Amino acid sequence: MARRKKGELISYEALLEAAADLRLAIIEHAPYPAIANIISLGKVEKRKTGLSVAVEMDLSVKKENGGAPYARAFDKGSGLHGSKRKKYRIDPVDATALAFHWVKGERNLGRLYGSISVRKRKPALKGKVPKFLGRTEDGRLAFTHVDHPGVRGTGYLKKALDAAKPEIVQTLKADVGTNARLYFRQVVKELNKR
Repeated sequence: MARRKKGELISYEALLEAAADLRLAIIEHAPYPAIANIISLGKVEKRKTGLSVAVEMDLSVKKENGGAPYARAFDKGSGLHGSKRKKYRIDPVDATALAFHWVKGERNLGRLYGSISVRKRKPALKGKVPKFLGRTEDGRLAFTHVDHPGVRGTGYLKKALDAAKPEIVQTLKADVGTNARLYFRQVVKELNKR
């Protein structure tokens, strides 16, 4: 039986089911699986306008703990592709250098840094680009910092809402219809008693 107070047209269960449908759609449309780890359903709350439930993304969970602090960036965009429209600097945190495989960068190393040997480390465009430190033993490129261009947003949250909307509307419509019939049946029953 749906948990419903007299006069409420949407039950707690229907609202939670609709929110769960949205959560699943977000997980299906998210560009990275780790985003699923940070999405949860809030509690159903009573407000002046009716019942409410939130589908929440906890961006504070660190990546190494299974979080996805970059979830917003992959939805809206970041760096050159975000609201600030500029690159952002990334410095090493628990290391002396950043090292990564960078296919596009391989083609530009000579132009940007003059030489890719570890012995000649002076960049051709001094001060304009991060200092290239050379290659690591496993072939990654090492830098003092990175001026990251950011990522293009995919709009996965809107895509998820659009995908889940028909099912959510159907769930809520059915619940409103059922609860309205029950409510009016009760009102008629009370009126007939008089």
